[in-house]
Amino acid sequence: MNKKKTLALCLATCATIFTSIPVYANNYTDSNLPEKYIGYNNYVDTKLRHKKDDSYHYIYSTASVPIRVISYSPDRDNCTKHGYAVIPANSKRFITNYVNESTYSQCRLSICTNISGVTTTLHGKWSPDSIGSYPIANP
Repeated sequence: MNKKKTLALCLATCATIFTSIPVYANNYTDSNLPEKYIGYNNYVDTKLRHKKDDSYHYIYSTASVPIRVISYSPDRDNCTKHGYAVIPANSKRFITNYVNESTYSQCRLSICTNISGVTTTLHGKWSPDSIGSYPIANP
């Protein structure tokens, strides 16, 4: 076989292999946080979402007080570095988590206020995967 035919065969084989591998986009599309009443001992959970990579979670809290966030697996295993992350009032943050490293493909956030005796209505957005650059809430 001459070099041109060998190269063409190699390129065709590689193209077939690479086009048959599924490619998943990171799941960084924002979902609304549940607009529900939260307190220091009154957690609200988001819906389960698929996590595609080992990136941070993204959260944008428009709540008027700092919130405490825990990343849970579907089995309710805490996958948050240091156990939880504190998100300042009206801010965007990344949350370090171990969802993928713990072999889970889904997660949810559980959220309450971070100050005893303080209540508010939760507002904002989140995504299980992240892009961009924001401060890390729990480095």
